[in-house]
Parts: sequence; structure tokens; C-alpha cells
Amino acid sequence: MTGASITVCRGCCCGREDPTASEALLRSLMDSLPGTTVRSSNYLGPCERKDVIVVNPSSRARRRGARPVWLGWTQSAPSVGDLVGWVIAGGPGDVPIPPGLDRHAFRTPRGTRRKAN
Repeated sequence: MTGASITVCRGCCCGREDPTASEALLRSLMDSLPGTTVRSSNYLGPCERKDVIVVNPSSRARRRGARPVWLGWTQSAPSVGDLVGWVIAGGPGDVPIPPGLDRHAFRTPRGTRRKAN
């Protein structure tokens, strides 16, 4: 178990072209990361970024100052593979974000609220 956790947006407003894609991504992550908390949210906020995921650091990494990493446009197979590998290795605060995944990272706009369901 890595201690990192993942929240996948599956809301209606994510700009996704395939409404079942987030469900498939959620199932894929849950199957690929046993022991890691993977949850869904109906709304994460920055809907223009299609298929938003938040990777939260472990509590140990958070105590050292690690912050959640927000990712958008995450449906491609290389992105999912990079995400899984990064979380298995430790995730935010323990391992730098992989070069293939860093292009998906973004800073959240002020006031974005996360409601995990």
C-alpha cells in the first residue's frame, strides 16, 4: 500500500466525449492499485480539463510538505500507465512526477472545492 490516494471526477460537466470513459478509468485504477484508496467525485471543479484526477500524497509525505497533484486530460493509455507507476512508487512528495505525466498537471484555480462521493 502506497498511502497515496486518488480521486477521479466522473461528473457530467468534465467535457468528456465518452461518458463511460471515467467509469472505465476508475475501474482500471482500482484493479491496478490494490490497497490504494481510489474514489470518485461528481464534481472536482475545473471541468474544461476533461477527466480530472487528484492524486493526494500519503500522510507521511503531506507532513513533509507534499501537496495534492491535479491532472487533466488523463484518458490516454500512456497517462494511465504513468499514473499507476507513479502511485505505486509513492506518488506526490515521495517520487517526482514522471515526465509523461507532468504535462497533464495543473494548478487549481482559487476557490475550487472538491466533494468526494
